[in-house]
Amino acid sequence: MQMKKPIIAAIENNEVDLNDVSDISKLQRECDQLIPLIKYLETGELPENQKEARNICYERDHYRLSQSGELIHLHRSRTKGIPKAESMIEQLVLPKCLRQDALLAYHDHNGHTGIKRTYAGIHLKYYWSGMYQEVKTTNTPSSGTIASLPIEDTLSRWHMDILTCLPKTKDGYQHLLLVVDSFSRWPECFPLKTQEATEIAEVLYNEVFSRFGAPRAIVSDRGANFCSKLIQALCELFEVQRYHTSSYHPQTNSTCERMNRTIAQTLRT
Repeated sequence: MQMKKPIIAAIENNEVDLNDVSDISKLQRECDQLIPLIKYLETGELPENQKEARNICYERDHYRLSQSGELIHLHRSRTKGIPKAESMIEQLVLPKCLRQDALLAYHDHNGHTGIKRTYAGIHLKYYWSGMYQEVKTTNTPSSGTIASLPIEDTLSRWHMDILTCLPKTKDGYQHLLLVVDSFSRWPECFPLKTQEATEIAEVLYNEVFSRFGAPRAIVSDRGANFCSKLIQALCELFEVQRYHTSSYHPQTNSTCERMNRTIAQTLRT
């Protein structure tokens, strides 16, 4: 079975858009959980750690490397009525850095319909060791993860992004910070002179938190400004959970991306 490109096809919903991760093989080889297995499949060399070596010997028949070097997990479906010759499913093994994105995308995409459906959706294409337990944790309200962020509450979750490369105003503004309410799709735009974390934090505090109250969560891409210690400290102060969507494609934060396109088109007309 040949893996389709892009490897992670677009999973579009209101919150997350996982897209083409062209360097998936590189990411797998940077994941400490996958390095020993990949090395064994490439060289036949077992790790010195006896426990890791035993696990690889036990699991090695369930994995292979694709022609382009991606680690693939082989799973035989137990669904009744499927001929044995057609029951083998090839699943792309996700490194740790992509797992939260997959959990977030499939969880929201399935409408918070529970552990089994979320797991089944991911399991059709992707795999990692301990995946079911992570799906179960994600769907547990007390876990403080995705399930504790209900989409039915207005102003409970904001998506933010920056619209750049705009004509510079006489006051020096040339960017827009866009924040969109996840439920109502209410947008707020704020001019920025820079894309620095200090200016973003000031706008969030003065224009969002002070006017609407602190949300339960903020979703953004993994830009250095959004991931800065200053933004982290601000969110911790107001007990706001941060989520970062995939940084391997410019449309990962789809809620804001669609609004960005609309605003950009309006400004050009």
